[in-house]
Amino acid sequence: MLRTNFLTDSATIADEVKTRNFSEQPGHWSLRPLWSQITTTIPNHLLKVFWISREINIIADKLAKEAKADALIKPIYNCQNISHIAYPSRDCHASSLNAHFSSLNCKINHVLCS
Repeated sequence: MLRTNFLTDSATIADEVKTRNFSEQPGHWSLRPLWSQITTTIPNHLLKVFWISREINIIADKLAKEAKADALIKPIYNCQNISHIAYPSRDCHASSLNAHFSSLNCKINHVLCS
């Protein structure tokens, strides 16, 4: 299994996931079930959460606004990894993410595998 990296401009969420303490640092209450399910689905050594400043998070901010406005009807899966294109049987996050996270109560709008 490949490592999963989440980039967030929310320091609260980044700290919450790093400490795995959802009761003391709950962040936004609606995110508790989602992060709890993600952290129980993905082993600790394969999950990394990084905080990035809002200023450098322009693309993610744009995608979040589109998701809120429901501008994207279907998820976009885009794989640019040459080894995934040459060897389709290899694990590709862009092609397998929807199947693995279909039970989560969230909407995936854009996945880029590079």
